[in-house]
Amino acid sequence: MKALVLYLCIFLSSITLYAQSGKVKQADKHFNKFSYMKAINLYKSALEKRPYDLYANKKLADCYMLLRQPQKAVPYYKLAVKGHDIDPNYYYAYAQALRSSGEYKQSKKWMKKFKATGVVDSRVDQFFNNLDFINMIHKRKNRYAVQNSSLNTINSDYGAIKYKGDTYFVSAREDEDASVKRIYNWNNQPFLDIFKKSDTSDVVIRMIDGINTKFHEGSACFTPNGKHMFFTRNNYHNKKAIKDDKGTNNLKIFKAEWIDGEWRNSKPLFFSSDSYSVGHPSISADGKKLFFTSDMPGGYGGSDIYVSEIHDRGGVKKPINLGETINTEGNEMFPFYHALEKKLYFSSEGH
Repeated sequence: MKALVLYLCIFLSSITLYAQSGKVKQADKHFNKFSYMKAINLYKSALEKRPYDLYANKKLADCYMLLRQPQKAVPYYKLAVKGHDIDPNYYYAYAQALRSSGEYKQSKKWMKKFKATGVVDSRVDQFFNNLDFINMIHKRKNRYAVQNSSLNTINSDYGAIKYKGDTYFVSAREDEDASVKRIYNWNNQPFLDIFKKSDTSDVVIRMIDGINTKFHEGSACFTPNGKHMFFTRNNYHNKKAIKDDKGTNNLKIFKAEWIDGEWRNSKPLFFSSDSYSVGHPSISADGKKLFFTSDMPGGYGGSDIYVSEIHDRGGVKKPINLGETINTEGNEMFPFYHALEKKLYFSSEGH
């Protein structure tokens, strides 16, 4: 009888472990497809039965960091780094999550642990050289006044630029007129489109004339002569997404021409590829340089910032990486060149 009870306990335990393993595998599939919201629900479900599962905790924390929610990532990284043979990169990720959450003392502690592993990473030096960076920002906050724009929604809104009396920006706002509601599984929001709003009107217009598709469009910019527009778009052909060998639908920079009052002939730039992403275009004020972001091979980290010269007729030359002064082992994105200050502004995970 005791043997039977023992057998049943082992059998039921194996079923539970198998079920949990199945949930984690399902979560991994969604994670690899960038469906982080779906992955989060499955990792959480798995952790309800096995709260100290190091792998599930790590992946759940990664999901929150990729969704730019570091405060939610912290408790899961805290459990994940307690295991043996931890990938040193998780010390770094935990340190960054803590720093973004305002826990500076703990952040410094875990960045020291990352450094102690012997990993050569310029982001470590950047971190310790800028320990007072956050305090410096707080001391200077009275220099600026930030107001929430009326353009904003509860979803993603970014990349606003002024052009000929209109404000162009990117948004994942709901399309009330759409017969089919398409949701991006990364963050459970609608796909991004380019919008414009006139300074003389409160009406926000979704650009339709050959620009927006059922996939993502974003980060638009214009040449000073008004003849060309550069913008980001998901890689697709004949209304179908094109994926690389890993199943990733990458981004491309497209150029459209202003012809007879419409944007036409949208074509990808020659250095766009099915195998990697290029995006976030920004044109210098004189119209001679195109700055952009890419994770093309040969860079310094995840995504780097590049520059390409623009011909008088709107064509572009071979891009040049801006080098290690700008680019790090992390991701650099959203470049903007300020002509008067002669400075390049950009976002970075490594500086």
